[in-house]
Amino acid sequence: MKELLEELIKKSLDDLYNNDIYLIDHQVSERNLMCHFAHYFMNHMCDTAIASYNVDCEYNRDGYEAKLIGKNRIFPDFIVHRRGTNDDNLLVIEFKTWWNVDNENDIVKLQNMMSERYRYQYQYACSIILHQDREHVNIIYV
Repeated sequence: MKELLEELIKKSLDDLYNNDIYLIDHQVSERNLMCHFAHYFMNHMCDTAIASYNVDCEYNRDGYEAKLIGKNRIFPDFIVHRRGTNDDNLLVIEFKTWWNVDNENDIVKLQNMMSERYRYQYQYACSIILHQDREHVNIIYV
């Protein structure tokens, strides 16, 4: 599963840099870039073992409640999961851009979202730092 997710991430980043370099060059918001990444990811996952999973951006729900770590509300940038349950949370990604590379809080958030201390227990997590060119994109698997 890890290899599949890594391949989907790689292909989606390739598409983002091949098709949306204008947005990257003009330093549009992280959310906008993440939205395009999600579009490519969903296209690539259609014929895979995870085709039945949901992809969501800025998904802040835990059932009908707010998604929390401790008392803090969280809004994971990108998740692959099954809506309505925490039994099958597959992947969580936090994005940063080269003009805002401080991802220390993101790494802690990702670790917590994978931790058995909290109810989410994502199986895989990574931080992606987008750069001006595809070659320098930094993916940190947690």
